[in-house]
Amino acid sequence: MSVFDRMKSFLFNEEAADVRPARRTGTGTAPHLRVVAGNAQLPRKIQAGNLQMIGLQAVRDALGDEWPKRRDTIHNIVEGVIRDRVDAGDTHFHLENDDYLVLFVQLNHAQAKAKAAAIAQEAERLILGELPEHAIRISSSVAEVNSDFLSSKVNSMDELLQHVKTGGTEASDAAGGASGDVLLFGDEPVHDGFADTAQPRPAPMLGAGPDLTDLDQSLTSLFQKKTSAAFLKECQASFYPNFSTRRRAFSFYTVHVTHMPTGRAADARDPMLEDPEELEFLLDRYRLTTALLGLHRMVTGGYKGFISIPVSFATLATSRSRNIYLDRFKDLPAGLFRSLSIVITNIPNGTPSSRIADAFNYIQRFCAVRILDIGPDARLIDLYAQTGCQGFATSLPTAIADPAMRFQALSAFAKRAAWHKMESILWNVSDATELELGINAGFSFVFGDAVAPQIATPGHRQALRFDHIPQRAATA
Repeated sequence: MSVFDRMKSFLFNEEAADVRPARRTGTGTAPHLRVVAGNAQLPRKIQAGNLQMIGLQAVRDALGDEWPKRRDTIHNIVEGVIRDRVDAGDTHFHLENDDYLVLFVQLNHAQAKAKAAAIAQEAERLILGELPEHAIRISSSVAEVNSDFLSSKVNSMDELLQHVKTGGTEASDAAGGASGDVLLFGDEPVHDGFADTAQPRPAPMLGAGPDLTDLDQSLTSLFQKKTSAAFLKECQASFYPNFSTRRRAFSFYTVHVTHMPTGRAADARDPMLEDPEELEFLLDRYRLTTALLGLHRMVTGGYKGFISIPVSFATLATSRSRNIYLDRFKDLPAGLFRSLSIVITNIPNGTPSSRIADAFNYIQRFCAVRILDIGPDARLIDLYAQTGCQGFATSLPTAIADPAMRFQALSAFAKRAAWHKMESILWNVSDATELELGINAGFSFVFGDAVAPQIATPGHRQALRFDHIPQRAATA
């Protein structure tokens, strides 16, 4: 039985289930197709699958004669990234040309492209860390194929790989251009080539319904809960430089944790989480550990600045979680507390100021600056001004659609903070319009992608620039 037939029988539960994947030999030569992960049985009814092709040709070309020596290291990196990213039911294959084929079973095409991009970027970043003397980029292609098309109309592994590399365009010719056989890279169906002058409304895409036996079947394999540990494996931490609009300098560096598959800031809003409260607490500890490691790099590297550490109010409000969280500060010399700033976030609506003051009393000896993150409402500043904080942070009021009303709300927030002689910080400034809005509203600090990129070491300003930041507030 050919390798390709074995793969089809593995994917679609056909005969020859007793075939086992070959082991990698000590010589470093991989067989034509080698299953190295994701050996769980897949459901019999597979409507479509998304395949990612990871090509290492650019890495081989860049290394040249060094490739044989570096090959095992590169493969360990790539395989480790893939194993951390794939879900239950997914699998990946190591091909004889040192490339990889990854099958995403439970993701739609948009989700598969996002995860494929995350896999390629992380592998590239880790490879560059191993080989800093080279400028290397790895290639990644994604295509969606119908299971009938894969099992009946693709006759060789080369045809399948070519289909993935071209995003699903060439394989459609081999299939006779049958509509619905292949989906293109942009989720567009391949048509049969005849012009349709009437342009009828496309029929809805309907999947097969459940069988009688499915009515009592457990759905645990379909709705798989995600543990906090699995979520944290998908996260990466860095620091956002905060720009002072008055001092014209970067002085604060806020810890930021990104959930790589989604590209959003990590939080406990994932509906598949097994325990959202546990994840929120672990994210607070994740940010704290990141901050302390960054503090060590900043101090030993001779840099200066303040590190801002966001922590949720729930962590500080409960004695058990608070003791675990604050116990980490006891490992630090007291002199380093002068370089730390703590930002209390996720304050429930209606929280009395006395409880906020208690939270600040617990943390004040471990930091030099205390910030309160609240909604863009100036009345909240009056409510919490006497709690012991030294500044207020807020995000753009996205619920306000009118730009004039949005500016009015931000301006009132910044002015009220200044009236109480406190600093005002605007989070997550993502574009030039939002940056100009924050500057003109009078905020003391702004940070986000529009201000400066995320960096790995606080205080390291090589990647920071000042030319794109407005010099002064624009006049009306």
